[in-house]
Amino acid sequence: MITAKSDTLGKDVKIDGVANRGGWFGKTWLLGIGCGYSTAMYLVEADNLGDAIDEFVDSKHGHMVKLDPQDAEEREAEGQEIDRAGNFGDAVDLTDLRIAEETSEVNYFAKKDSLDD
Repeated sequence: MITAKSDTLGKDVKIDGVANRGGWFGKTWLLGIGCGYSTAMYLVEADNLGDAIDEFVDSKHGHMVKLDPQDAEEREAEGQEIDRAGNFGDAVDLTDLRIAEETSEVNYFAKKDSLDD
């Protein structure tokens, strides 16, 4: 299990996925995707917030924020502005994206019972 210390939340949180482990040599960002009543937490290594979003979109977890191409076309036809991110300028919906902060400590080898749920 992977955990990260979040000063914003005031505790260690369980990480649901890592976008690019080792990609930026340890400078990490904690991204949360709202999923109903809970939030899926992802760890992204990047130099700044913009790079963190691009790295997340390009990762195997990017489907969490990517729009279906047909949906993106319909939104654009209706005059809605579409956000684009990643190396290929994928259409994304960042409405449910929450950025906690740049994290200070990451434990890639936390024991399963190390967090109080």
